[in-house]
Amino acid sequence: MKTIASSDWHLPFSNSTVWALLERAQDASELVLCGDTYDLMKVPMEEIIGGGESKQIHDRLRKLAEEITVVIIPGNHDGELNRYSAQFAPIHIFPQHRSQGFKFTHGHEFDLMCRSLPWKVLQFILPKIVRWETPAAIKNVGKPEKYHRLVGIIHGFALAHLADKKYLKGLVMGHTHLPLKVEMEDSRVLLDVGDRVDSRSFGIIEDGKASLERS
Repeated sequence: MKTIASSDWHLPFSNSTVWALLERAQDASELVLCGDTYDLMKVPMEEIIGGGESKQIHDRLRKLAEEITVVIIPGNHDGELNRYSAQFAPIHIFPQHRSQGFKFTHGHEFDLMCRSLPWKVLQFILPKIVRWETPAAIKNVGKPEKYHRLVGIIHGFALAHLADKKYLKGLVMGHTHLPLKVEMEDSRVLLDVGDRVDSRSFGIIEDGKASLERS
């Protein structure tokens, strides 16, 4: 079995980088999108799937879901995705996913700020009160030390979660926009599949083995 895992497309801001991955997914058993597939914090869903290239990508995902299993996990930028489930069939929208002994999640639950506040507070209220920055925002404005410090904390919580869940072969996530593979002493794996905005990375889990690739 072959699973392709990707995260943080932030449609419509990564349209041109997505097509190559969709081509790769045609020979997979399933495609799992680990959150922030759509950037609903900046662009309404009606606009994203209403026309243009992002609509073509959305339609291609739905067509692909007729051929293989396609799962979308909501992240902190598309937390209300379930509201639009009728426009996604036959794509599955799940809060998390399990396959080949791996757990797939977005990863914002390991980010203290995202874990502590509801999605609408993060989207509409918090930016008006304080200067709140996601890992991706910090990365994009060129603050490498702060970015890697924050991502290190997030990955630390993710590794602690994996260490506690002995029944899992691995944990697959996104959110940080930093592709990373960490193999624990017992050979279990934390796989951060990165993003399609700049790193253009993705993960492959095939017959229980995890790897990172770029395209």
